[in-house]
Amino acid sequence: MKLRKAYIDIEASYIGEYDIDKDDERDKCFRDYKNWVFCTGIDHNGKKIEYQGIIGILILGFEVDENTMVHKLLDKKFVQLIGNNVTKDSLMKELDGINEVIGYHCRTKPGGAKGYTGYDFGVIGAQLGVVLDELPGVKCIDLELLAHSAGMYGGLKGVELQIPSVPPRKSGISDGAEEEKLLLDIATETDEAKRKEMWKKAKQYNHEDVVNLVYIEQYLRKIKMTE
Repeated sequence: MKLRKAYIDIEASYIGEYDIDKDDERDKCFRDYKNWVFCTGIDHNGKKIEYQGIIGILILGFEVDENTMVHKLLDKKFVQLIGNNVTKDSLMKELDGINEVIGYHCRTKPGGAKGYTGYDFGVIGAQLGVVLDELPGVKCIDLELLAHSAGMYGGLKGVELQIPSVPPRKSGISDGAEEEKLLLDIATETDEAKRKEMWKKAKQYNHEDVVNLVYIEQYLRKIKMTE
């Protein structure tokens, strides 16, 4: 059988009233989906800037052997929707023909032992009006829940470190907070050469977030992929 999967991870900026650095407000902040934005004019260090976020999407097409469940890779495509290109139409164009959408801490429905929702798909739903885990005929897989079932806890980076097959990161960015700061700094940088290098680093970090989902899925779902 044929199968098309979309692995998704986002980079967005928070413009709401909660303080992400306060423990008692952090969870509220990450559930305040309407105030996580991909493109907007905001104040940063006293300057009005045009922030540009990212939706990274890796599309993999497979021929799946229904007896062995081995996934033979047929085609792949990686795309990053950035700033003004983050729209409902551009997203749905990339997701045409998809059977599964996969992320980490991504769900909009409560799940897990504590009944928490995730982040990525909630932000996409609030900003673009597309609820990815409600798309008809599409299976949604939140790898965080599978990680919990396997006794692995923490964020994406923490789980990566527990799975030997996940390749080491090379972007030099430690987490999402550092990535967001970089994207804000890009918006204030006037030197075009410096901006180009900063964008290269920011895009690489998002690429790592997305591609590493594939390795995590293979480990947690015991999927063998071949080319």
